[in-house]
Amino acid sequence: MSTRASPRLKAKMAAQEAEESKSQDAPPTSGGLPPLLIFVIVQTLCHGVAHSLAYAVSSSEASYQTLRTLLLMSFGIQFLVFIHAGGLFGNERTEKFYDLTGAITYLSVLFSSIHAHGGWSSMSARQKILSACVTVWCVRLGSFLFSRIQREGSDSRFTVIKKNNFRFLTAWTLQGLWVFITAMPVFVLNTIPADTTPLGNLDYTGISLWIIGFVFEVTADMQKTAFREISANKGKFITSGVWSLSRHPNYFGEITLWVGVFLSALNGLIVHGNDLLPSLLAHSKSSQLYCLIFSPVFVYLLLNFVSGVNLLEASSDAKWGSKKDYRDYKTKTPVLFPKLF
Repeated sequence: MSTRASPRLKAKMAAQEAEESKSQDAPPTSGGLPPLLIFVIVQTLCHGVAHSLAYAVSSSEASYQTLRTLLLMSFGIQFLVFIHAGGLFGNERTEKFYDLTGAITYLSVLFSSIHAHGGWSSMSARQKILSACVTVWCVRLGSFLFSRIQREGSDSRFTVIKKNNFRFLTAWTLQGLWVFITAMPVFVLNTIPADTTPLGNLDYTGISLWIIGFVFEVTADMQKTAFREISANKGKFITSGVWSLSRHPNYFGEITLWVGVFLSALNGLIVHGNDLLPSLLAHSKSSQLYCLIFSPVFVYLLLNFVSGVNLLEASSDAKWGSKKDYRDYKTKTPVLFPKLF
């Protein structure tokens, strides 16, 4: 949220921005890696991880080839849009289409996974439900983020990194990896020509978690948007509604819904006995199932430690850390998982 800065603070921020800008053009020193090297390392890791996971979770050669095509599509869409976003046509670099591109990538890869093995009519109830869940979440979040950046004009996450195209493209590459890994359980499930496992308790648990997470995320976004639209709240932080239960209820919602998707997809990929755990341990493709757990774990780690909670907490502390009401809010409100009682 925006806040009024004192003249001294404005001067300090301007000096920091000038220093950051200068550092973009300065040659790398021994204290840090050059952007090109970082770019090469990240590209290698992203593509290596994606291809390794595609191989590990595939149930057949045909399944692997489908997943490989999907991950190449996920990365390829990012690169195509980056050609414009990175100013390679001589235009100004822009992040305005970043989140919209993420949503389009989700839908493109998902629909490709559906049509790769017979289309919608040949899918099981589980495949249809989970594909619909991903579609609804994607359209809602993508449209929300796109409308927000059109309204605000910029995204502070990219203020510094878009000054260097290697760093900027790295962000787009990471989005391609994000798309493939988060929805990977659904992509894998959709590569099964005949998902014959009937809906069971694990499905109902997973779908319920998806509903809870989706409602939490949507409610958090709506309440924060409404809070920001009130001029009297400029420079303030929200503590009402679901924001009184968690300092980041939108991220809690997103993590929860992807855990739900994973659980329901898992139910279509195992052969049930009387107990779930022995069935998992005895399953001939247990390594495939263990690798799928990487999906919700990846969402949690990324939102909590890389590009979500950690950045917002640092930003909020810088803005309101000196205010007693903010410190009290931090003391009584959990950072992520809601306080229900």
